[in-house]
Amino acid sequence: MTPTHRGSDTKSPAWSGIWLYGLYVLSPLLLAAVIYATLRIAPPKLIYAAMSWGNPPFFPIPSEFDWIVYNVPDGLWSFSMTSFLLLTCKSDSRSIKIFYLFFGLACMLGLELFQGSVLSGTFDLKDVLAILIGFVFSIFILSQHLRTRCLNTSTNYSE
Repeated sequence: MTPTHRGSDTKSPAWSGIWLYGLYVLSPLLLAAVIYATLRIAPPKLIYAAMSWGNPPFFPIPSEFDWIVYNVPDGLWSFSMTSFLLLTCKSDSRSIKIFYLFFGLACMLGLELFQGSVLSGTFDLKDVLAILIGFVFSIFILSQHLRTRCLNTSTNYSE
């Protein structure tokens, strides 16, 4: 009798965890990187160096959609970071979850607030709004998803 291969079992806890991290953490980061690499006139030097392209990528978009290029990546990063924190501390107590979430939010907002003074960059209130929207959406969407999937019945994500 040959053993069955459990790698294709999509109901196993390990597979579900990988799927959740991929969907809620890695996908938003990848989308933000694609926006940075393809829509910015001058992409960040790190992305430009990593791509090793002769000319910076540039797909012109109308100026009324600048928020997609400059603010959406911050919201996606915030969504991803918040999702990571939610998934990582899902079995912790309510007070620990709240501490991690608001510590993460403080770090994300702090990075934006210090741009232009201590850190290089440009402070933008739209970025702060995008970070807050990503934070709230992640908590709402991931909590709803985890409640409906009941991946871990001993964990209450609304606590």
